[in-house]
Amino acid sequence: PTLIAASFLQYALDAKVAKASGPRPSTLGRWNGIAYYAIVAIPIAKVERIVEIPAEEIERSGQDAFVLVDDDPLPVIDLLERLALPASESAPTAVLVLADIRGEVMALHAHAIAGQQQIYVKPLPELLSSRKVLAGLTLLGEGRPVFLLDLNQL
Repeated sequence: PTLIAASFLQYALDAKVAKASGPRPSTLGRWNGIAYYAIVAIPIAKVERIVEIPAEEIERSGQDAFVLVDDDPLPVIDLLERLALPASESAPTAVLVLADIRGEVMALHAHAIAGQQQIYVKPLPELLSSRKVLAGLTLLGEGRPVFLLDLNQL
């Protein structure tokens, strides 16, 4: 919501200031679109398995979170939080992708799993090249972007 208001304000100001040349593309507007419609992909070679657990089993201590899976404590990385995306409503269950990150198994709180498919990964556009956590992207048939994550950068 804040990004939407800021994007609109930037657009309105740009339109008034640059009336003769017309409005210019808004970087903030682009980020807003990406934040609300982004789907991320994880390299399948890094995924050990996917588990669904009751959300209350995720323990929090300050900024850190962990969960017991097969009696092993695993750090939990919330993908929405780490990617600075809008938080979703709390669900009664948590979908966790157990993945190899820098040689250690960690639980990625994915919030939802869309499925598995092969994708052709393209380089990131200039606008996103500074985001080290993004390794590349592909476009779905309807044109929505899917960003490949570099798990070692999380």
